[in-house]
Amino acid sequence: MTSLRFPAEIAVGEVWWEDVREPGGWGHLLAIGVVDVPDGTEVRLSVYTVAEVSVSNRQAGWAAPAGTSPRPAVPPRRVQERVTWHREMPDRLLRNDRSIWGGPGEGSYSIGSGEEAVDLEFIRGLPADSVSEVNLGELVPGSFAAVAHLAPGLRDLSVYIDDLGEAAPSVIAELTASKDCPSPATTPPRMAPRCGLTTVLCP
Repeated sequence: MTSLRFPAEIAVGEVWWEDVREPGGWGHLLAIGVVDVPDGTEVRLSVYTVAEVSVSNRQAGWAAPAGTSPRPAVPPRRVQERVTWHREMPDRLLRNDRSIWGGPGEGSYSIGSGEEAVDLEFIRGLPADSVSEVNLGELVPGSFAAVAHLAPGLRDLSVYIDDLGEAAPSVIAELTASKDCPSPATTPPRMAPRCGLTTVLCP
């Protein structure tokens, strides 16, 4: 197993990893404390401050396909919600397991984000080749340089343009230089706009 070590005092986002033993083939936890993943698996990281996780018995809507009879009407259930994880809970580290996403009868979950920017220095404590995809939310100015630590394994990086800071050109150059990409002297790194983000791709 590979141990991914995140800050213990705050959840700095969500982490997914490919695992056939998990529902849907992917494990999913908050990025707080130590998260163990299988060696060599694909890991995706979304970075932002997490305030709480709540689950609900609200089910997704359903529409009858064309040409079929609609489902019989059933009385609506009273919507019930409960908080499964909160950053002020004293046992927040122990609570970070699969159960925070809900149990039987709970069809959806929601995550409340905090307003604080995330300091990316924790990234330097992750195995350098452990993360293939990173999506960055609001970050502490000047901490973007830490992303270069993930260069050996990183394939997809999404960040808000205004958060890159002065270190952005050198960090992106380091990320692309470690891959089998054309030299920036002949072909610049591919930067494509997507939903208001800049995505740096180098497969």
